Amino acid sequence: MSRVVRTILACAVATGAGAASAKGPAQPSGPLRFECRLAMLIQPQNQVTDFTPVTISFVADKGALRDIHVVDTGGILYPGGNFKFVHKPDVISMEAVEMPAERPGRWSGTVEKKMFRLKLASGPLEEAVTMGLGRTPVKSSGRHGLVWNASHQPEGSPRPISGSGVGNCAPGQAQGNSK
Repeated sequence: MSRVVRTILACAVATGAGAASAKGPAQPSGPLRFECRLAMLIQPQNQVTDFTPVTISFVADKGALRDIHVVDTGGILYPGGNFKFVHKPDVISMEAVEMPAERPGRWSGTVEKKMFRLKLASGPLEEAVTMGLGRTPVKSSGRHGLVWNASHQPEGSPRPISGSGVGNCAPGQAQGNSK
């Protein structure tokens, strides 16, 4: 993780933690849902892209997260997920492929003192996506800070494409996960 992303994570967690009591937040349980706006951090300019909507839902149960669903129709957490490289005798070309709103793989997560930590294992990448979502909302906005990293190796690519960024999330209406 880059130094800039670690700094942003520390700020997001510290900001969210400021609203917590001295003992820390109670252990959450039950279904939770967040309507998020994520942006990618552009290096070396330290600028962010436009925000992309992402919905995160899960069930918090005894310190672990289960039934995790991350709906990302814009593909910010799936860099290069909408194309593949095709090697032909005289040229290498890119072709479009369909990108699902929920990236394939296996999500896991934990409840930590100040954040929900989520991780997606997808294909050969054990940490294709990692996210830290602050447990306590910022007092001024009521939104939760989020930092993320994502990698994907498109078919035919010699190496993975990666991105990282920040976001903020509003608590949404928890719904039953029917998947």
